[in-house]
Amino acid sequence: IYAMESYFGRATLSYLDRYILTGTMRTDGSSRFHKDYSWGWFPSVSLGWNISEEKFMEGRDAEIKFRVSYGKTGNQDGLGSYAYQALMSGGKNYGGASGIAVTTFGNEILTWEKADQYDIGFDITLFKGKLNMMLDLYQKNTKDLIYSMPVHAKPGVTSITSNIGAMRHRGGEFTVNTHFTFGKFEWLSQFNIATNKNKITALIGDDAPISVGGNRALQVGKEMGSYYIFQKEGIYQYDGEVPKEQYEIGIRAGDVKWKDVDGNGIINDNDRVVKGSPNPDFFGGWNNTFRYNGFQLDVFFS
Repeated sequence: IYAMESYFGRATLSYLDRYILTGTMRTDGSSRFHKDYSWGWFPSVSLGWNISEEKFMEGRDAEIKFRVSYGKTGNQDGLGSYAYQALMSGGKNYGGASGIAVTTFGNEILTWEKADQYDIGFDITLFKGKLNMMLDLYQKNTKDLIYSMPVHAKPGVTSITSNIGAMRHRGGEFTVNTHFTFGKFEWLSQFNIATNKNKITALIGDDAPISVGGNRALQVGKEMGSYYIFQKEGIYQYDGEVPKEQYEIGIRAGDVKWKDVDGNGIINDNDRVVKGSPNPDFFGGWNNTFRYNGFQLDVFFS
């Protein structure tokens, strides 16, 4: 159980249905954070230009709109109700006597995860609405990323919820919708293609990888969710090529030759590297609907 207190305001200015300016301000306070860090302020502003209403567009069979916007949002999802407080629990018996122990480290400077997003886009409608195109480009900068950061287990806990760093998203999306009629034949189609690239721009502490799961890691300059794996260099061709340290543990000709990152002759977790991307370069789909005399055929690709 936690408490939220929020306030929201918005103002809109429209001139000749040609220029539209909208500004909003939102502030949220959450009991999940310490009182000194519980409030977040999240403004946004957007500008729309209805180019079709300009005099130079008179008599043209086209509707064109231009959009640009900026907004800040906050995130506290995934946090427990008492994330900033150290918690204790019973049942930690020792030497035949009842006991309690710390089960969660507190973090009084934990605060909102914040994202600044910039967008620019066009909407174009042609042929009296039969063809509609939309293009959007954006950049999203997220800072104070909330993450349960692993720590050494000597104090009795293995992680602490922290604001660990920042990341950047860049991407775009293009959509085309059509609706054509040829007598009794009707064709509707929707085509969409998008791309998104992200990069971690800052991490708490140093640039050393932070392991997340069995084979993923976070590292500055890499994508979120990049693979944390050993790098293959080839196959040992003969026994004399095998380093002494590996030969002593049974590595022989024919075994995989892994890159020895730290150069100590031993292959262990310290030799893993962050590489690759779990995300596609592009993604999208094409949906088609054909209608004729009460019959309908749907065809789609993704």
